[in-house]
Amino acid sequence: MLRRVLRRCSSRASKKFSRPKHTMLEAKISEEESGLSADDVHFSNVEPRGHHRFAAGRVLPMPYIAALYTQAYYTPGVLEMLEALVNPGKTKQVSVVWAMPIPKHYVEQEYKKLAMKVIRDGGIPLGLLRSPDAGGYKAPLPYVLTLSPGHTDVNLHEHDMMYVIADRVWAHQFVEGE
Repeated sequence: MLRRVLRRCSSRASKKFSRPKHTMLEAKISEEESGLSADDVHFSNVEPRGHHRFAAGRVLPMPYIAALYTQAYYTPGVLEMLEALVNPGKTKQVSVVWAMPIPKHYVEQEYKKLAMKVIRDGGIPLGLLRSPDAGGYKAPLPYVLTLSPGHTDVNLHEHDMMYVIADRVWAHQFVEGE
């Protein structure tokens, strides 16, 4: 008798408090992955660095953290450099990493032209934060392109951002002056 009552109560509770089909996280993941082709999904399963979340900088695999500590053993100062870039206020660092918008007259130009201008003006270009719809390819998330200043096969788009290491004075002059 008691078992029957408990079974009846548990079946009512499971109907009343049933889990939704998708959680918010699962819905977001399926929304991000809806734009991926079958080849993209296959490539991201074979090569973790090919995953769209890794390219967007939203995931940092544990082996990369271990590799950083390994490099710190062989290259003294690498952790201090990383800390200075990530938290410049703590280390009283003058130069910081800026994500600057692309000046309007550089849109549809080669990356090299803007990178050389940045270097002439005293900054160090690191690459681009590429918008998801840049270049005729629809990506699920924005992604980072690490580029050398001489790169000629990448054109800048309106919604791209350029990563630059520079001091505050340079950043304000460059962004306001363009």
